Amino acid sequence: MTNVSTTARTELTPQEEQIARMARDGLSNLEIGARLFLSPRTGESHLREEFTKLDISSRRQLRTALAEDGRALASASLQTRGKARVFTGASSGSASEADWRRTRPWTKGVTMARQLERWAPLGGIVFVVLMLVGASFVTDVPEADASASEITAYLADSDNHVRNIIGAYMWVVGALAFLWFLARLRADLRRAEGGPGTVSSLAFGAGVVFAALWVASAAALAAVAYALELQDAPVRDADLVRALPQMASLFLLLGGGFGGLLLVLATSIVSLQTGVLPRWFAWLGIVVAIVLPFDLIYLNIIPLVVWVLIASIVLLTRREERATAPA
Repeated sequence: MTNVSTTARTELTPQEEQIARMARDGLSNLEIGARLFLSPRTGESHLREEFTKLDISSRRQLRTALAEDGRALASASLQTRGKARVFTGASSGSASEADWRRTRPWTKGVTMARQLERWAPLGGIVFVVLMLVGASFVTDVPEADASASEITAYLADSDNHVRNIIGAYMWVVGALAFLWFLARLRADLRRAEGGPGTVSSLAFGAGVVFAALWVASAAALAAVAYALELQDAPVRDADLVRALPQMASLFLLLGGGFGGLLLVLATSIVSLQTGVLPRWFAWLGIVVAIVLPFDLIYLNIIPLVVWVLIASIVLLTRREERATAPA
């Protein structure tokens, strides 16, 4: 039931009603806690209590449950922007200086976490840049049909080995940046989806699988160079030199073609259902998900890379729109 009577609304304390409005307007438990000087767990506990009182089961239903109140979130949040203002129980008042000093270290940590979440879409852009630049280094290895003389020349080329190793490290750092981007994407999808967040969790899991296979691909491409240059290992098997890059390509095919497909498809489904991301972007994701499994050459990863770049820009733009929205 989402049509809540005035009687049910009056069961909420002023603090609970403010938390409900903040959750309705898309703030995370972390953001709510930072504004009200509460831990995220305490904020989540308040929300569960409010869901029970309002007879609802998800954040999305708050939009309807609180629709009777036309006041904007900003009017309530203004009361909590000053560092000495805090809600306690059913009333608001001024926090003592001692209380502020006790909560200050925790709120600093919350502020830092909020900034990391805010700028996480930059991780997607960093991933794209490091992937493209690193590819010119790490993929400079013999082809599957390389001749014996080409293999011998590669094994003796120390500069080539160094380039391979540098490229592999760039790909690993890019994978970590991708996880930063992925965490923000999952948070936005999870808030919009509500409930257990099954589809958004599926998107996150697929992205983690992709990042893991990406790192494995980098390791396979640079394995021979690493063994020769940093371990002084004797590598004489030409077939091994030919096979490792092909194994790396298979990792990329599995990671980009299937893990990436699931990530993009799940994101598109949640976006179409909730409008958390633009509809044109959701339909673009459907197209990318269709293209990925059919592109069986090395460039199979490019559609996913383009999607990550666009998704990063969309998330950054969306964050700025929220930050500059009129009160």
